Amino acid sequence: MRIKNSKNKTYWLALSAIISLGLSSCDLLRPRDLTSESTETSTSEDSSTSTSSSGETSTAVPTSEDTSTSSSSSESQSEEVYTTLSFVLDEENGPIDSDYVTEEQTNSSGKDAAGESFPIVYSNATTSHDAEYGYAQLKRSSGYLYSTVPLNLKSITVNYKSGGTGGLYLTLGNSTEELLSGDGPMIKSGEEVEILDGQTLFHLEAGKNVIYIGSIQITYEGKGTPSSSSSASSSTSQSSSTSSSESSSSSEDDDPGYAKHYISDASVKVGDLDYYCPSTGDIKVLVIPVDIKGYEFTSDELEELAALTGGEVEDTSYWESLGSFYRKSSYGKLNFSFEVAPVYKTNQTPQEFYDAHSENQDWAESCIRAGVQAYKAANGNASTKKFDSNSDGLIDATIAIYSCPNDYDSEMSAIDSGNNCFWAYQFFDYDGVPEDATETSLRNSPIAYTYFWASFDFFFEGVGSRSYHTGIDAHTLIHEMGHALGADDYYNTYTSRQTGGEGHETYEPSGNYIMMASNILDHDIYSKMMYGWVDPYVPYDSCEITLSPTESSGDCILLSPSWNGTAYDEYLMLEFYTPTGLNELDSSNYYGSIKGPSTSGIRVWHVDSRLCKCTGYSNSEVAQASSFYSETEIKNGNLGNGYSYFPLVAARNSAKYDASLIQNKGYELLQYISPKKTKFTDTNGIGNNDLFTQGQTFSWANYSSTYFNNSTKMNNGKTLGYSFTVKSISSTSATIQITKA
Repeated sequence: MRIKNSKNKTYWLALSAIISLGLSSCDLLRPRDLTSESTETSTSEDSSTSTSSSGETSTAVPTSEDTSTSSSSSESQSEEVYTTLSFVLDEENGPIDSDYVTEEQTNSSGKDAAGESFPIVYSNATTSHDAEYGYAQLKRSSGYLYSTVPLNLKSITVNYKSGGTGGLYLTLGNSTEELLSGDGPMIKSGEEVEILDGQTLFHLEAGKNVIYIGSIQITYEGKGTPSSSSSASSSTSQSSSTSSSESSSSSEDDDPGYAKHYISDASVKVGDLDYYCPSTGDIKVLVIPVDIKGYEFTSDELEELAALTGGEVEDTSYWESLGSFYRKSSYGKLNFSFEVAPVYKTNQTPQEFYDAHSENQDWAESCIRAGVQAYKAANGNASTKKFDSNSDGLIDATIAIYSCPNDYDSEMSAIDSGNNCFWAYQFFDYDGVPEDATETSLRNSPIAYTYFWASFDFFFEGVGSRSYHTGIDAHTLIHEMGHALGADDYYNTYTSRQTGGEGHETYEPSGNYIMMASNILDHDIYSKMMYGWVDPYVPYDSCEITLSPTESSGDCILLSPSWNGTAYDEYLMLEFYTPTGLNELDSSNYYGSIKGPSTSGIRVWHVDSRLCKCTGYSNSEVAQASSFYSETEIKNGNLGNGYSYFPLVAARNSAKYDASLIQNKGYELLQYISPKKTKFTDTNGIGNNDLFTQGQTFSWANYSSTYFNNSTKMNNGKTLGYSFTVKSISSTSATIQITKA
């Protein structure tokens, strides 16, 4: 199945509407729009429309390419007729009882145009209602409803409201047993799920929050009234002039073998793991300039600070600003605005500042707390509410830019030999919440929590120096904001290069040359999915998928034997990399000594971001955990109470810091797979020849000796079950042939 957007939701109130959907090879790769007021047919002028005695309308769509034949010839051509039944779950047609029914009950939950009922079975449902969304309330984690009339289903659209962050799950099948497995994906309210694999029954189940269902629309192949005695085969035979075997063959030909899966309503999101900055929506960020004595900001420098955070490309004279990068990288889903607060003056030299806070190591936190307090003093205690988009009492993100050089400077490195103060990093102010704070007081006057801290000198890394530069550079700011949104460092933090000699690891799993490793190019596709910006194509059978450039379209493929519908699972991801858009600068110019690929190709990632139940840390380094969250817990968003354990991604790209339950197993969070079958070190990265191009193939067995611990199994013990070949590639599209074992 796949999901596609509906242009118009007014059809929800119609009791019966007829829609004809003509499939073409192009349609199989892109969503088609569904409206309530138009009937789509093939482009043939000979398509015939008739009205039945019951008042239903059906449209016959010739499948033959020759639509100019005589009527006798056209009668022998196969026809596909589709009927759409819409019904509202109101007080009469919702569950029968006013209290939750713990055992299954059947009710007629809708009438078609002929006045016939359509039975629905409910469990853990009630007529308790939401004024806007209707009377069918499904209990969290256990409420469900399902159909009992077999129909040759083509699409289903559900209009619902969640009582929290959870969603509604759709399972399809041909028997009650299949339906009650309840292992289908989450669907979004108001979006049509196109069913292309011959399923006849549907099952809707609430996730981690109560669900109010207002209405359901189903489209099925055939015409006439669906009744309890109907069957998919009989409804099909009534409408088709071809044999049942020909109809079956046609249906199979229409099945693309993949689903376009939406994850914006995933049961577990990055924000559920910690108080990260929200990764979608309109987010206002507080920026605090911090003066270190002897290196005070000038007025021109403060203008550059404002331009590099909230300006446009032309304001930087180099690349993107922090705001413009994230607007483009997120495909418009994340829109930052920035307010630069008055300068906070430490009145301390670098040495004095370092010494004053070395015991608690709160160099950044002390300045941010003082800067926020000064902002409130000048603007009122409630003035920080505009920086708290989700009203959790915490400012979404705070940026503190200090005026003295970073540790690249010899004076600063002599003071801060461990790179603990005069560097760039993202963290949380765990100790910044006042002891007497309440939920109400925080919401009325939000405080800083998620922040990043960086030297003003980082503004000039790609364009010169503070004293002489040709523009201003946001690379480091973009990387640190990536952390504030929830991404890890994808470089190995325990190589000798990173530790100054202590480390012993040399493998760089991610291939280095990406934003969250070496500060270049657009974000990788795993991070984009984790942020909720992209919706992967998810194959369930052998298929062919054509991708547009990922940097501009968000197109990507996810391969998994049983994906849980969140970023937090194990799978392969494919993206179509092109040296265009946000990739253009860093693929055509060196950033320091590194540069991204200058040709187009497929980037392939092995992701293992499964969540473990962390109970604490050993020596402040290794997360202690004895088990992963189960698929059921992930599906229901059941992450625990946060006291006995909390969710954490078990694998890192530094083996030393993997959680205890996977120590020494060689699991990687984000692992790049090169067609050269070579591993990357801390001295090289992804180049032109590391992209999959036309004719190149991948199978788990052929790459296991280089990248995987098991020749047949994934880290989770499952078999991937898919291989792929790059069938064709150009600067504007790439076609991938997916083969299911």
